[in-house]
Amino acid sequence: MSGDPRFAEVELRLRGPASVDDVRAVLPILDELAAGEGTTEAVADGFRSAVIVLRELTESEPNLAAKILVNDLLSRCLVPDHSGEDDYGWFLGYGFGEWVDDLPEAERHEVRSAALRQAITALDGPPVRNALRLIAAIGYWDQAVLGALDRLAHDRDDVVGDQALSTRVSLRQPLDPSERSQCLSKLHARIPAGPNRYQCTAGRIIGTHETAQLVWECWLAKPERSDPESELLNMFARSLLSEIAERAGDQSLTTRVWGWLVDLSGRPVDGLEPVFSMNSSLVNRLDVPDAVPQLIRLATAARRRDLYLLRALECRRPAHMPGWDLVATSDIDVVRKEALQPTRMTGLVATSDLHDKEAAWDVLLCHGAAAALPSFRDAIAEESGYVAHRFLQLAACLGMAPLPSPVDQLLAGSAGASWGKNERLVAQIGAIEAAHGAGTPEAFAALLGYRPVGDGVLLSAIEALAETALRLLREDDRGPVVKLFTVAQDSPHEDSRATAAGALAGLLEHGALTLAERGQAAALLTRSTTDVHARRQLLYAFAALGPEGVEDGAVRYASGVVTTPAVGDVGGVRAAAVWLVGLQPRSRHDLAFLTTHLGLAEQDGKYVLAGPRPGGRVAPHVVAQYYAADPERFGTAVASLVGDGDEGTIALVLPAVREAANRTPAVVSDALLARLRAADQGYSFEPEVLRALAAVTPDRLLAEGCENVTAWLPQARAELAETLGELVLPSGNSLDARFTVLARLAVDGVYAVRREAYRQAATCEPDRLLAMVTSWAAWRDDDICRAGPRRYAAECAGWLTPEAVSGRIAGLAWDPEPAVRDAFERSVREREERRAAEAFEREVLGVSKAGSVIRHWRHGLALGRVGDDRTVRRLAGRRRQELPPAVRYWLKRVQKAVADRWAGVTRKWPEPWYARPGRLERFSGEIRGTDGRDVYVEGTLWLLASETPNALSSWGGWGTCERSLDLGSELRIPGRRPAKVLVLSTHFPSEEIVFSGSSAYPSEAGGAN
Repeated sequence: MSGDPRFAEVELRLRGPASVDDVRAVLPILDELAAGEGTTEAVADGFRSAVIVLRELTESEPNLAAKILVNDLLSRCLVPDHSGEDDYGWFLGYGFGEWVDDLPEAERHEVRSAALRQAITALDGPPVRNALRLIAAIGYWDQAVLGALDRLAHDRDDVVGDQALSTRVSLRQPLDPSERSQCLSKLHARIPAGPNRYQCTAGRIIGTHETAQLVWECWLAKPERSDPESELLNMFARSLLSEIAERAGDQSLTTRVWGWLVDLSGRPVDGLEPVFSMNSSLVNRLDVPDAVPQLIRLATAARRRDLYLLRALECRRPAHMPGWDLVATSDIDVVRKEALQPTRMTGLVATSDLHDKEAAWDVLLCHGAAAALPSFRDAIAEESGYVAHRFLQLAACLGMAPLPSPVDQLLAGSAGASWGKNERLVAQIGAIEAAHGAGTPEAFAALLGYRPVGDGVLLSAIEALAETALRLLREDDRGPVVKLFTVAQDSPHEDSRATAAGALAGLLEHGALTLAERGQAAALLTRSTTDVHARRQLLYAFAALGPEGVEDGAVRYASGVVTTPAVGDVGGVRAAAVWLVGLQPRSRHDLAFLTTHLGLAEQDGKYVLAGPRPGGRVAPHVVAQYYAADPERFGTAVASLVGDGDEGTIALVLPAVREAANRTPAVVSDALLARLRAADQGYSFEPEVLRALAAVTPDRLLAEGCENVTAWLPQARAELAETLGELVLPSGNSLDARFTVLARLAVDGVYAVRREAYRQAATCEPDRLLAMVTSWAAWRDDDICRAGPRRYAAECAGWLTPEAVSGRIAGLAWDPEPAVRDAFERSVREREERRAAEAFEREVLGVSKAGSVIRHWRHGLALGRVGDDRTVRRLAGRRRQELPPAVRYWLKRVQKAVADRWAGVTRKWPEPWYARPGRLERFSGEIRGTDGRDVYVEGTLWLLASETPNALSSWGGWGTCERSLDLGSELRIPGRRPAKVLVLSTHFPSEEIVFSGSSAYPSEAGGAN
């Protein structure tokens, strides 16, 4: 703030006020300061801080907030205008409007009515411009407001008249043809006297071809000034042209506007091109294929080449995609040199040079010509291990052959001698991915030479080696199997033997080994040189083959392990042996085995859990497999596991429950329903329980499982909407019951839940949804002006067909309530984004060969800028299908970009949204940083528990905490085991934290997971 000591007093009072009155007492001091010279900005800062503190203090007292707005702030919003645009009345007007928007509807109506009455009166006096700002900030219209604005706009031929017209049309009240003609005539008559921001705003909303032509001729074709304010207004004018062209949907106008913008781009200001370098929205409103080559052309001649490359990469309209094929070879040569520039990045923190280099590579990949790509060896030659990792990940998406150097040295652990251990490990992970993506004999040889540089063998190395061998086997080359056995048996290095044996286990699980080779694999189990972890993997692989494919030697070995008394289970071998033996047909009838290893007892011809079951993850999984084969005999035991099992157990059991489907006994469906009803406490939620119940008895889910959904976690309610929409139901009562629940969710208090309900209803019950939305759109309340159900109708409009958005539904675009108008605009915009995403999805999801990735890189990049949560699920589903590794790596890259983009979108929703798949539970506890300090944190944990004993689980969480935290910390929840977490992000001052688990899930003490 300013040097006046009273500003220091204001700052001190606002730092920790004891009450609302303490803050209100600051306002007269700011009034006095406002009368001084040269203090406008400091006064605005003071008022801004005061309003923020007042909003926080009255957050739970809307009546008090309403009184403060009317009695303390309203008069200050309507102070006489200053000569400029920066007086504190300007800030208070918009701050006033934002605060009003957050009030409940009754208080909002009270404040808004008082404010608009006074603002209309002030239009005839010195505060006229502040009054216009206040009306615009409130955003509500009625006939009194419109009449006053019409008169002012008609009577004034100056900037006040422009502001009045801008405010009038920004309220989006429907204009009949004569009114629209009058407004346009007024705007067009004033354009030669411009530009100013108000003319730009009015033009954005009602501008036509004629408006665009006038803006070009009067403002841009021959600019007369080049001061900062003029440049700002010129930027607004350029945006105005593109917005008019987009709204008009006229290709001839689009082409004309594009020509004007290209013309302007050739007129540098202070050595910089002023049109495209800082504004990607210009291009993304215009369907012009030439946009991409023009931006690349500008990049090759610009000082700030990176800006234009980024603008080109931000092109996300389907019409832009052919433009990548039009980029000149000479321009590509320039970008190619940029892609080889060293980044000078030495640590984990990305530098601007790295981003520039990655942008250059993205441009080359979007161009789609493999021959134009530089050598990856040259690209990483002077780089650190961290940079090498990022570019080797890129190579993994392309299936590079021959392998980029130095992949083989990185895999062997011999490269990067000057790097630190972590840096070498990161680079080696990139090398594994690059070799995996290549899938060639050369890549197999390099992976076979893998030597870990970290602690232990990386699972990704084993998976890469196994899948590369599998690809070569499908080409009738058995050589890889021979080599794997040779290394697994004879290598002098334990880690090499473990890697090879693990890869053989992967081939075994895929059924890729011959009968003789399965015998060799079984023999590995008995070799003293075979690593215990490799033994476990081999046993699990044999179990995955099923009883018909298991080698007798493996069963004999497993039986020996199971029958030999042992203390503990080194490497998990005993658990794997129990699984293999348990899946043999005879074991299901062996009472000794059932009792000793599974904790079962026979009772009236059925099996029940008898006392504490053996620990670990194998026993419940084996019991579940028995249940899938014989639900009646094992139903009681599975019901106990469903009812009492921890979060790990339930994940192991539910696949078998779903498999049994219409053979499900009542005792199991009862247990499922009871477990689902635990969500009624609003503390936890297990989506797989919901989906299992929906699969085995959808009628019970609808009749008994949805009675108290309003108490569920918001993410649970959204999951319920999705599950209901995907149900295949007979006609009749079930369909009625489903729509009844979806209709309840469609008026939920959280936007994300409503959105999912709209989406599902639009798919499974479009006619009923349209009828409901039409009735919402027609809703009015004569006693109090509020949005009510019209806001729901506006939110849902984008989920209806364009043909259905007519009449009252289309009229929501100019509803008196600003919240309704904003919701309608957002909904329609998201519909257009979904259309673009669907076009890109068809291209991306259709890629099935590594060689096709480069031709569709552009579509993947664009999809990352328009995709949503459904796109994420579709990409994840495609990745689970049989595809070349390079394609899966690329899809993973695209999926991450979409997920990151969507997380940013949902943070801006009416109620910010964060969700992850898997089990959810609320928690409160402490996170201990590396400095030993404990920080209180509360939020939500998520868990993706594995469905088989040999797979890995993942977990993490989000919430709020009191301060920023270290990268690595320890989560402590009362009554739970401590768990290590990796802090991914913290946002302050919002105090938000996101973390992932880096140790076992913090189950309740004694839990099995």
